[in-house]
Amino acid sequence: MNEESKIVLIHGGTASLVRPVATALLSRGATVALFDPEWSGRSAALADELKPASGERLLDLTPLVAANDDHHLPLRVLAERCGPADAVVQLYAPTGDANEATLIDHTRRVDARITAAAAHMAQSGSHGIIINQFLLATLFVDHPAMSTFCLARGAIASLTRAACVRYGKAGVRVVGLFVGLLNLPEARALASERVNAATTPLGRWIEPEEVAEAIAFLALESGYISGQMLILDGGMTAGVNGI
Repeated sequence: MNEESKIVLIHGGTASLVRPVATALLSRGATVALFDPEWSGRSAALADELKPASGERLLDLTPLVAANDDHHLPLRVLAERCGPADAVVQLYAPTGDANEATLIDHTRRVDARITAAAAHMAQSGSHGIIINQFLLATLFVDHPAMSTFCLARGAIASLTRAACVRYGKAGVRVVGLFVGLLNLPEARALASERVNAATTPLGRWIEPEEVAEAIAFLALESGYISGQMLILDGGMTAGVNGI
């Protein structure tokens, strides 16, 4: 299946991250469905903003299924409207209420959505990919929930690898995308003074558009990557970032 006909479901994420990801996918001819049950108004506003340039290739599923906890439902609705998902992207950007409870809840949703997406991809034979984006813990140095951020990142990595093994025979691929110093307003507001003053060997923070390009590559072009954690950190994990 070529990228012009691929269907991508985007779960969650703040508008400042979802916007460039959706734009990158749409610019490559993909059909994009938004699903943001935590903030239905946000997905509606973003859909209204992007629809003039994308037309029928952009769909907001949130008002259709937001009140339902069935993680299979958005995938079923998407299949009825457009066809089975070729890629499911789970986005995470921090918000001001980030704490132990919200992080634990996020990892649980990631697990449930992986299971639902893999089942639908296996059933449809789409040989799709599930992309679990999260953040490196370095962004949260000095944050009260620092330890839980570390646990959440480890949990998502483990879930990604386990799902790769479990669903690989059905042709389903699962990857993790971990981002370092992400230049989002939400991340800057959450970061401590020490983190905000930090840099990387490349001398800058990563822009959301660069994250979007990596996601577009994984969703539309990669064909044999599975079970891996792609790290976008500008060289930070080389150990010379100073935090």
